[in-house]
Amino acid sequence: MGDEQPERFAPDYDMAVSWQRLIDGKDIHEMDLVMLYHELMEYELMIVKGLSYDKAHELTQVKYNYSKYVKELNAREGVL
Repeated sequence: MGDEQPERFAPDYDMAVSWQRLIDGKDIHEMDLVMLYHELMEYELMIVKGLSYDKAHELTQVKYNYSKYVKELNAREGVL
């Protein structure tokens, strides 16, 4: 990831679950909204500002750190 060639995003279970809760409109967690804002900011940085995915992701993590929520959830659930 991160080069200039278009590529598909890797599947991510936690993101899929967050998206599903948002689609269903049920049991929405704070992390789901953070993921939504994260993806929007990342997209805008890539499309509007022309940044690479890696740079856009790095900048977005500062404001909307979805992976922090995933790590906390996995720790609570005992997932490695």
